[in-house]
Amino acid sequence: MFRLRYLLLACVLAAAGCTSDTSRPEVTLSSANLVRGGFSLAMTTDGLAIIKGDSEIAVRDADLGAGKEDYLEQAATAIDESTLAVTANSRLGLVKQDGSATSVECRGCVSVMWTGRDLVVLMASTGEGQSFDLVSFDGDLHRTGSVTLRRLTERTDPEQQRNVSEVSLLAANDATVWLAYTDRFGFARGGSRTIAAYSREGRLLRSTRVPGLIYTKAVSSDGRYLAVADGGSGGACITIGELDVIDLVTMRGLDTSPRIPNKALLEAAPDDVSSLNFAADELVWRGATLFATGETSRGNDLAGKAGCDSEARRWIREYDATTQSFSDKESTRDIGVYIGPTCEDRGKRLSTSDKWEVMGKSKRQWVFHGQFLYRPSPQDCVVK
Repeated sequence: MFRLRYLLLACVLAAAGCTSDTSRPEVTLSSANLVRGGFSLAMTTDGLAIIKGDSEIAVRDADLGAGKEDYLEQAATAIDESTLAVTANSRLGLVKQDGSATSVECRGCVSVMWTGRDLVVLMASTGEGQSFDLVSFDGDLHRTGSVTLRRLTERTDPEQQRNVSEVSLLAANDATVWLAYTDRFGFARGGSRTIAAYSREGRLLRSTRVPGLIYTKAVSSDGRYLAVADGGSGGACITIGELDVIDLVTMRGLDTSPRIPNKALLEAAPDDVSSLNFAADELVWRGATLFATGETSRGNDLAGKAGCDSEARRWIREYDATTQSFSDKESTRDIGVYIGPTCEDRGKRLSTSDKWEVMGKSKRQWVFHGQFLYRPSPQDCVVK
């Protein structure tokens, strides 16, 4: 039933093709957020720590706090290769790769992004209805302005979904911010999400929609394209995280069919085709080419009494945004996520615990409370 509901919704949305009124002005790309930091941040039992390859350095700012929190993906942003801005423990901080840090109070801060000129911080609003605030800070953490934004009321009941954590900061530059939030058709495990472009003055410029939750995202190196893995959950072992790519200027979705690798569909047993799904877990751009790693699965393998699908297959989907076409290949490689400045600096989460492991020679392990606050993504890395 879930799969049918999802597919019906995907047909209605036509793979992110439901763009708002075309008479709206186009979005201008300027000073896109393309900085790549050289290290990761993680929350440990003792506080924030810098993770660079297999080394760990404690962040020397007790005010940034310690503890277990479920951080959003955009809880930190790179200002340059050696400096990150981070929201943690109701504060906004600047963290250097040597562990030095400064911070200021920032109650209600949710996520942050560097535009090349200033910091844009998503903050919970004290106003009524479905509003949220975007607050600007300069590179020295001085507050320079704020604007209150509202969701699209024609798509969403203003008395529902008030939680600002439902709003995600996807991309930003000195003129525009791109955000995602639950729309009228969204629900906890799926439905659809609105992606909207707003001017820094708070004017809605354009919007589109994608089918489902947004699990992860990546902006191309020229700032033109946004890739998202979206879908929903149908219960244990059933997760859909298919690809949508959006042109951030026109806010129109590119053609990202087929949603599942053709080879996986052709080689699946006839009875398994309807239950087959694809879930991406890592997105990396190189120029106008997107590399998406993930797996195809039939979900619950109840017939074999093995729980999750014991025959799930790993794939690398290589997507060319200029030709809007895929090149898919099966891969047995464990991809992991970037945790340092080079393509070899990767880590992976062990099972469903908070324990992470470096995938290099050291195989060092940490227990992290919460997610990585920032994960560098070297633009020259090619997934093989």
